[in-house]
Amino acid sequence: MTRMTRTSKKNNLIAKTLLLLTTILILCSVIIYLYPKPFVVAWFKTQYVVRDPGVKMLLVWRRGIGERELGSRIIMVMQNLGVNVRFVCAYHGDSFYDKFIADKPALAAATMQPDFILTIDRQVPAITAAPNFLVLDQSSSNYIYRDANNKLKLINNEHYKFTGLLPAFKEIEQLKEAYETSGRDYVGFNWRPTVHRTGFKAQLPQKLFYPGGDISDDTRSKDKYIEVFRKLDQTGYFEVYGKADRWLHTPKSYRGSIPFDGVSMLKINNQAGITLIFHARDHLDTGTPTGRIFEAVGANTVVISDKNQFVIDHFGDNVLYLDVEQDAAGIFSQIDQHIQWIFTHPQQAQQMAERCYEIFMEKFTLEDQMQRLLDIAS
Repeated sequence: MTRMTRTSKKNNLIAKTLLLLTTILILCSVIIYLYPKPFVVAWFKTQYVVRDPGVKMLLVWRRGIGERELGSRIIMVMQNLGVNVRFVCAYHGDSFYDKFIADKPALAAATMQPDFILTIDRQVPAITAAPNFLVLDQSSSNYIYRDANNKLKLINNEHYKFTGLLPAFKEIEQLKEAYETSGRDYVGFNWRPTVHRTGFKAQLPQKLFYPGGDISDDTRSKDKYIEVFRKLDQTGYFEVYGKADRWLHTPKSYRGSIPFDGVSMLKINNQAGITLIFHARDHLDTGTPTGRIFEAVGANTVVISDKNQFVIDHFGDNVLYLDVEQDAAGIFSQIDQHIQWIFTHPQQAQQMAERCYEIFMEKFTLEDQMQRLLDIAS
C-alpha cells in the first residue's frame, strides 16, 4: 500500500468522523431546541450536586443589592468554616432558568439535600426539605400582631413552617411568644446583616462614600433626600455607587456599580475613609440597623449617620450624627459641617473610626454569627 493510499484512507476516516460528530451535534441541538426543559433542568441541577464531605447549607435569597452582597459574604465565611454552600435565587422573572423551572429553591434543595437552609428574604416560602432558618429584617410590626384575644401571632402563617427565625429587630421575646402558638419551641437569635472579620486600617479621610444601591425604599427615594444628594453632588468630596438609572441626579459623583464579591465594597469604602449612612424610616422608628453600619465600621471608616438608636447604643459618640427631621438644606449643612471637621481633624476622626472598628470586631463579626447558626442547626 502506497503512502498516498494510506494518507487518503486516513483523511477519509477523519472526514467521516467529523461528519458523524457534526450530525450528532446538529441532532442534539435540534432536540434541545424542540424539547429544552429536561436539558435546562439537568444543567441547573449540576450546580447543586455536592460530593464533598461535610455540612451542606443552601442559601436562598430573592432580590436586592444589599441581600446579594450579604449572600456573598455568608458564602465566604461558611466556606472558611468548612461548610459546603450553594446559593439560589428565589425570584421568578424572565431569566433563562425561570422559563423552565417553576421553583428554583425547591429543585436546588431536592438536588443538594442540604443539612440546613438559610433564607435571607422574608418573602420566600419555607422549604421544608431540611431544617430551615429565616432572616426577618425591618421592624417587628411586619411580622407580629395581636389577635382579638390579645394573643401574639405571626402575620404570615408561612413563617410558622420555619425551624428557626432570626430577627433583626429587638422584640425577640414577642416573636418567641408568637411563634410558640404553633406548639413548637422557638429557635433563633438576633440577626445582624454584618460583615466578616477584616484587617483594614483607618485611612486618611478623603471622600464621603455612599453605597446608594437602587434607593427603592419610601424614605431615601423621597424628594428631600434626592435634594440632599443633589447638593452633595456639587461638593467634590461625594462618591456614590449603585444602579446607574437611579443616580442620574448625581452625575458628578456617580462612580458605577460594585461587584457582589463580599470584599470590593469594603475596600472602596476603606479607601474613601468616610461613610454616609441613611436608614429607612422603618429602621429609624424601631432602632433596627441597616447592614450599611456594619460595612462602614468593618471597613474602618469615619461614620456619619442619622440617629438610629442601635447605632447610638452600640457605637455612641464615635459616630457623627445627623438630625434628618430637618429639611434638605439642613441635612446637607450638617453633613458638610461634619466633613469640614473631619478634614481639619483627620487624626481625631481616624481614632473614632478605629474605636468603631474595635467594637465591631468584638461584638458583630459575621464569623461569630454564622458559627452560632451552625451550632443551633446541627
